[in-house]
Amino acid sequence: MKSAVVLFLVGLVFLSGCIEKIENFSNAPEDTSPVKIACYNNSGCGNDAYVREPYCIGGNVAWDFETHYCENPGKNDSMCYDFVKTHVIEECGDNYMCINGSCVKSTCSDGIQNQNETGVDCGGPCLACPNCSDGIQNQNETGVDCGGPCALCQCFNGVQDPNEIRVDCGGFCPQCPSCFDKVKNQNETDMDCGGNCNKCPVGMVCRSSSDCATNYCNYDGICAAPSCSDGIANGFETGTDCGGPCKKCPACYFDFECGQESALGDEYCESGHITRKFIKPVCAWSGKENAVCNNATIVKTWDTAC
Repeated sequence: MKSAVVLFLVGLVFLSGCIEKIENFSNAPEDTSPVKIACYNNSGCGNDAYVREPYCIGGNVAWDFETHYCENPGKNDSMCYDFVKTHVIEECGDNYMCINGSCVKSTCSDGIQNQNETGVDCGGPCLACPNCSDGIQNQNETGVDCGGPCALCQCFNGVQDPNEIRVDCGGFCPQCPSCFDKVKNQNETDMDCGGNCNKCPVGMVCRSSSDCATNYCNYDGICAAPSCSDGIANGFETGTDCGGPCKKCPACYFDFECGQESALGDEYCESGHITRKFIKPVCAWSGKENAVCNNATIVKTWDTAC
């Protein structure tokens, strides 16, 4: 019993000491030691520099540049910030491409459609791309230029097979040529006109005036609009720059256009010589719009005596 009392008293003494220490701590003076300033200027936050490695963006070479910035420099609430901006450091330009952060010249074997190629590594400056008219069995064709992505091979056998509209065309085969297929084919002189198709409008290619709606194919082989002053009998003129839509053509330009000279009556004797009258056609007002053919009577005398 005495030992228990002793332990109790010792506990009280220890507890009172702890309470005194807590009170002393709560009354301790405020810490006035200096606050650590984060930065005084931008360089205090780090050195501005390119970071990581160059890479490709939009076909050009790019590199990220990191900039350091000190906010509220030299103050207790100063803070450092980092900004990263992408810079295009090299433009690869025509016939070059960006690979792994470098400009590399494009080639016809780089596996990329570039440098004006019409397909991957073909066309443009490279070899022609496989097609259905290159005379080679390629691109999964089952025959030369037929089958696979091309027309069925039956479309090239020179026979009108079932479903074809004509020999090797129509149905499952390529469209048969016509005057309305927006293709220059058959004997057309231009797309869907001329030849056996409708006459071509002004500006289209022609072989003869019959190919043109204006009935005039000029010396350059182009359907043109005729005029009444071009010095050519064209369009629907009946003469050079006259007739049809132009002024009336003169009836004649030369006497011979009015007919041939013919005898009038029989020969007779006059002043001791054989004489005879003739009718001679004459072009009056030659070449003018009011030109007209008239007949003139002339007398011819021969040296033969009578």
